[in-house]
Amino acid sequence: MYERHNVSTIAEEDAACVRSILAGRPERFRELVERYQDRVFAILSRYERDRGRVEDMAQEVFVKAWRHLKKFNPLKAPFENWLSRMATNAALNHVRAEKPFREQVPISQLGEGALEWLQQEDDSAPLEATEAREILNRCMVDLTPDEQLILTMAEIEGRTSPEISELTGKAAGTIRVALHRAKQKLANNLTRLQESL
Repeated sequence: MYERHNVSTIAEEDAACVRSILAGRPERFRELVERYQDRVFAILSRYERDRGRVEDMAQEVFVKAWRHLKKFNPLKAPFENWLSRMATNAALNHVRAEKPFREQVPISQLGEGALEWLQQEDDSAPLEATEAREILNRCMVDLTPDEQLILTMAEIEGRTSPEISELTGKAAGTIRVALHRAKQKLANNLTRLQESL
């Protein structure tokens, strides 16, 4: 009960802050940036590991939020959800733009322990994060941008279908179908990758 009240209070504070900004106090936008910059960074960092590029993307998200602040409706969703959806859309656009370059990672650079780690069901053989990311990138090449985004949100961020639906604007049923298809493609690509070594 307390947690729900706390979330509601923050949402009300955000809405009041937005009203204040629109009423002539633009300097208060910094409060929203400071409150949610870590959240935006966390979302974007799932899709891009270069810190500089993440910072650029985050800045674009906040600039877009600033420009569209009049469209924010606190009755539809809290500011955090509204901003998270913008960050998710930025991530999707980034994935779409980067997709042609994903195949440039040669299998030989994945690291010797990479596939063994993927086959492990425990943490006894941890893989370097960069190696795991390269394998994931390689195996996600055939996935559509939407499938990549949904798979990342579900499997890496641990979001539910309704949460993904809220952030992407897609129906929950569509999310489940896309997630199933993405997992199947990923499994097939992993199998082919193993057989090619």
